[in-house]
Amino acid sequence: MITEIFMPKMSTSMTEGQLVKMYKAIGDPVEKGEPLMEIMTDKVNMEVEATGSGILRKMFIKEGDSVPVGATIGIIADKDEEIPEKYLKGTADNDKKEEKVEVKEEVVVEKKDKEIKASASTSNKKVKVTPRAKKLAKDKGVDISLVPAKDGVVTEKEVMSFIEANKVKASPLAEKMASDKNIDLKDIEGSGVGGKIMKADLAGLMEDSQEYEAVPFTGIRKIVADRLSSSKFTAPHLYFSVEVDMKDCIDFRVKANEKLSKKQLKISFTDIFVAAVSKSLVEYREVNAGIFDDEIRMFKNTNIGVAVETERGLLVPVINNTNKMTLSEIAEKSSDIISRARKGQINPDEMKDGTFTISNLGLYDIDFFTAIINPPQSAILAVSSIKEKPVVRDGEIVIRPIMKLVLSVDHRIIDGALATKFLDQIKEYLENPAYLCL
Repeated sequence: MITEIFMPKMSTSMTEGQLVKMYKAIGDPVEKGEPLMEIMTDKVNMEVEATGSGILRKMFIKEGDSVPVGATIGIIADKDEEIPEKYLKGTADNDKKEEKVEVKEEVVVEKKDKEIKASASTSNKKVKVTPRAKKLAKDKGVDISLVPAKDGVVTEKEVMSFIEANKVKASPLAEKMASDKNIDLKDIEGSGVGGKIMKADLAGLMEDSQEYEAVPFTGIRKIVADRLSSSKFTAPHLYFSVEVDMKDCIDFRVKANEKLSKKQLKISFTDIFVAAVSKSLVEYREVNAGIFDDEIRMFKNTNIGVAVETERGLLVPVINNTNKMTLSEIAEKSSDIISRARKGQINPDEMKDGTFTISNLGLYDIDFFTAIINPPQSAILAVSSIKEKPVVRDGEIVIRPIMKLVLSVDHRIIDGALATKFLDQIKEYLENPAYLCL
């Protein structure tokens, strides 16, 4: 039975997808439901399962190619099953096009180099090459067929003349530097007199001649980089910082988890941050906003994105309508969506329509950091680790668990006074966590 492999539509906004990796090669057996390939949507990399069983017989695209949603990209069929012509027509047409292109390029190259090659298929039969000329050409790595003959004979002199005429002009120091680093001078444009290659012309290449491993800048990391770069250069970022005494919050979390232990549910600090931010956004609606073309949209519901580091890069799953949830409901939802994000099982639709983002690096030994706003949102909260510090309480120095929050805002929408009030409200909820249950 023939099963077509389609480029799936993984989100409502997805129009095309890129084949990142195939888990099967042509001729491999495929079982329905097993991971078949990895694709990149407009938001995330995702695994796609096989929809049928058989042998992977045909692939019409290769890794790295992008095609529209719904396009047939491969065929799964039984080992000896005949594949109808309609499935092969697209690839056959492509092969013909490629053949035509190759023939065209062959003609162009021959026309371009006709002065040098002297039509190797005919003229070379009439040209004699002396033994010494052959040896010199071999020693110097010269293609003897490119050396112009004199009176129908290629001698050692013609080879020497050819070498001299095609020799790259470079200073002695530049030649030594190139030799030491195995740099080919043929494609380097010299800045010296008559195009002579100088030491300065090799400076950039010398730096790049170190051994390295090239990693393709593609997939979700490229998408994140593009969006954050756009955000940084488009939205004027303004930063506000505050320290939070987390003693009561820590005690509250311990007691809450004891109460929820029978439900096999655990509240994390991130869940508490989501609840505190959500309540604060309800009180300061101007922060729960974003710029869309020529209008500012203030959202009625709070959809909180939580930045999650995964093997595939940074993902931001969104917990929708947190303003309508209890703390335990937030914990239940965040546990599920964050777990699936780390496993690569999240749907792209679960990462859209966020109105605010939290980036929590509390698990790491980080005192302070700033985060870049996730467009088109207007703000993001950076949460650092909790550390014991000496502070003054009632005129006495005591040790308290202190955490630093940094709020990044888009100054086009949020001014300093609003940002300060909003951040102070988050602090009040975290230092008085019982208010989260009101």
